[in-house]
Amino acid sequence: MRVLFFENSHASVHGLAYGFRDAGHQVMITGPLTEKNIPEMIKKYRPELMVVIGWGPELSITLQHVIRQCSQEAKVPLVYWAVDDPTFLEIWSLPLISRLQVDFVFSVSPACVATYRQAGFRASHMDFGYDQTFFFPEPTPSEPRHSIALVGHAFPHMYKHHTDQDRLMALHNLIRPLLYENIRIDFYGRDWDKMKPFFGLDIPQEWIHASLPSTEMKQVYCSSDIVISLLTWGTQIPQKIFEILGCGGFLLTQDTPEIRRLFRPGDDLLVSATAEETLRLVREYLASPEERRRIRERGNLAVRNHTYRQRAEYMLRTLREHGILPDQKESPQHHGELLYYDAASIEPYETHIVSQGETLWEIAQRYMVSVEQLKKGNKLTSNMIFVGQPLKIPPAREDSFDGQQEVKVMLDKAARLFHLDPILLHGIAYAESSFGKNAGFSKAGAFGIMQLLTETAEELGIDRTNPWQNILGGAMYVKEMLKEFEGDIPKALGAYNWGVNNMKKAIAEQGNSWLSATPEETQQYVAKIMKYMDEAGECR
Repeated sequence: MRVLFFENSHASVHGLAYGFRDAGHQVMITGPLTEKNIPEMIKKYRPELMVVIGWGPELSITLQHVIRQCSQEAKVPLVYWAVDDPTFLEIWSLPLISRLQVDFVFSVSPACVATYRQAGFRASHMDFGYDQTFFFPEPTPSEPRHSIALVGHAFPHMYKHHTDQDRLMALHNLIRPLLYENIRIDFYGRDWDKMKPFFGLDIPQEWIHASLPSTEMKQVYCSSDIVISLLTWGTQIPQKIFEILGCGGFLLTQDTPEIRRLFRPGDDLLVSATAEETLRLVREYLASPEERRRIRERGNLAVRNHTYRQRAEYMLRTLREHGILPDQKESPQHHGELLYYDAASIEPYETHIVSQGETLWEIAQRYMVSVEQLKKGNKLTSNMIFVGQPLKIPPAREDSFDGQQEVKVMLDKAARLFHLDPILLHGIAYAESSFGKNAGFSKAGAFGIMQLLTETAEELGIDRTNPWQNILGGAMYVKEMLKEFEGDIPKALGAYNWGVNNMKKAIAEQGNSWLSATPEETQQYVAKIMKYMDEAGECR
């Protein structure tokens, strides 16, 4: 079977597309999408199934309509896998599938399936998985060797605005008690040095390490006595859980019904729901290497039922059961094939040599290109880079201009003045005016980098025609909106775009489904900035 993945991010690396390949199917990954190349690749590749995964503002409303039209004209089934549930269920997934008119929805969160069905879509639950050809037990390397390790970013900006309560509880139950007992954890990821407000003490600098590429992550999983993994939501199991167990890692995570649905605590892995339980388990199992070996082996056996090849086979089986795909007439090939759409190469390139402490996001910001352009141009499969690495820099995006970097410096300064997350201000400026390129008057009369109305600027006491004061006004206004909506970023953004009174009315009438009562422009606005924050927080 020929399967086309509308995919423009690192999610395709060792993901579901690889599972279809391993199951003997031919897979094509689209890369960046345009109104022109979507019909071209469908015509040339002639897919029998098309899959959209996750979300991102790069999949604009215009492109969504193009995909829908092309899929209907070609009579090819279109499937959506909602890997961001429940976080972006209302903000992105429901509006997206309504515009795409998909034939079926799979969700990583069982709790969300009923919502899709109530909206009139056929839906089923499908967990994340792992690529068994990459994540498998290897001989324990001599380095790095840790008693306890955690691989992943801290994301302090998410906790600051109270958008990640499940993960915040995990920090207090799994990490904080070990820190207070001075039990060393080796952290691999960004921003752990910024977590004092949440722990009440600094993590020792020598415990914090740079982010790791996938190959080195595997070494940490294999060599550490205990690997801690934090669940963002208790209603789904993240991909990292499967990958750690796939490598034969000894895993400690939160105690949730979802974890217990697939794995047996005490046999396949360890779970904890309290700080006291965490301390007891860590002390007990650090002193019991034979028990750790037993659980490692059983966990690795248990996770072998959850490979992406099995997920691909489950997806096809489900679609056949619902009559979306015809019954299988022949067995797939023994070896599948993974292709990438051969878009025109971008030349010429400027070269940048990575320096100590630089991140992919910072380099993209410096040259005013996207992270995805950097990754595609350099054939990167993750956001990991290393000192001395040469990077080809593609031409700047059309929405860049000479004063953009100056605008970003002012945004950072305003964020410090008002104690705001700079990524939030960057996201608003990006959505409102492309960092100042489109700073002229809007149809509604808004003006400037942060697109302020006359009455808003007068209330704030600023001159909106002055770029610095315009940014200050935007920072003050979003600060007020965050206070008004108790730190809820999506609601604050909705109010910034649509008006505070309109937002209050929508919330009063629709409750948690308030976004569905907002204009399509506001829905896209909120999704665009939340995605910007999510990507910037992951890549920086």
